Amino acid sequence: MSLANTHDPALERGRLCVVIATIVINVIAVFLLTFAPSSEWRTCAVLHFIDNCLLVGFTVVRRDALLERFLLFGVMVGFTELIGDAWLAITRACSIIPSAAAR
Repeated sequence: MSLANTHDPALERGRLCVVIATIVINVIAVFLLTFAPSSEWRTCAVLHFIDNCLLVGFTVVRRDALLERFLLFGVMVGFTELIGDAWLAITRACSIIPSAAAR
């Protein structure tokens, strides 16, 4: 099983630019959000949404098979982690996520 377009230099440059852009956006956003007292899980969700829009958009527009497989792998691992976290929270009767009443 080989990926047909992985050795295209223009595609590799574009992929690198998109990945570096997501890293730079996240570093700057996290630095700035340390000063925001209202930063919470919704802020993180928005940041991930922006990252995923950039990555999925690049994958669709450029038909990047390698990045498509990385994204699919990330989704599968993410759902597996959610299942594992839920199982641990139920079986250990604990959760490290603070409730809204604790604020």
